[in-house]
Amino acid sequence: MPDAYKRIYELNPELTLSLTHNIAVDKNGNVSATKVLLSEIVALLKIPNILTVNDANHTILDNDGYDVILMNPTSADRTVFLPTVADNLGRTPEIINISSTHRVTVDGEGAEQIITQYNSSDTMTIGKQYEKITLKSFGTAWLVEYMPGMGTPVGVISSYHKSFTGVTGLPSNFVEMNGQTISDSESPLDGQTLENLNGGGRFLRGSATSGTMQNSTSLISHTANTGPHPPIIKNHDGYDGSLNPVNHANATGSGARSYYKIRPVNMSVVLVMRIK
Repeated sequence: MPDAYKRIYELNPELTLSLTHNIAVDKNGNVSATKVLLSEIVALLKIPNILTVNDANHTILDNDGYDVILMNPTSADRTVFLPTVADNLGRTPEIINISSTHRVTVDGEGAEQIITQYNSSDTMTIGKQYEKITLKSFGTAWLVEYMPGMGTPVGVISSYHKSFTGVTGLPSNFVEMNGQTISDSESPLDGQTLENLNGGGRFLRGSATSGTMQNSTSLISHTANTGPHPPIIKNHDGYDGSLNPVNHANATGSGARSYYKIRPVNMSVVLVMRIK
């Protein structure tokens, strides 16, 4: 007994009988039963046909019938080669990387493109364990129906609670903003250098344009060496809860100047950007 049929029988024997026979009654009350193919039952119940590939490349064939490909590269990165897009109109293969150590590349046939919301390429990479890509052929290219971070535009900066217990690693289309140069041929930002927002402990602020850095010296509102001395506002780490001014000896004249610790209560996060 095929596995799919056996599973249906285990769940509901009566359902199995009704699914395997098409019961018809004519106008005279005569009953007839026609067998239904198992493939028709599987299609009706949308039971996915799953293939596991252990530590090897894999080529998806036009008529292999597989809906889900579980790739398990254990010794090296591996590649899934897509079939000809024009011969698989409407097909929706799902490719999942189940390896914790290596990456999976999805490769269109020849120069056939894999199109996301924001860019296209003839290859895509699944870099993290249990990441998946769901594709659909529309005759001239493969359209990505699902990928990690889908719906978030390239260039969006997000806060990532990296050190929180149980948090998983970043999807492969996000990187930390640590001042590094992007080296990823699949990214439209390939070759560009990111700002070092994490190493510099930067805050984000709204503006009509992006990328302008504001240093702590620009936060000083006033300095004076004579006369009344108003507080000097400086960028200072932390807030001790007391709002007590910190005395600062004046270089000349009498009196003292003071400033408050103005950075609000906060929590550190790792700033990350979507790059593809």
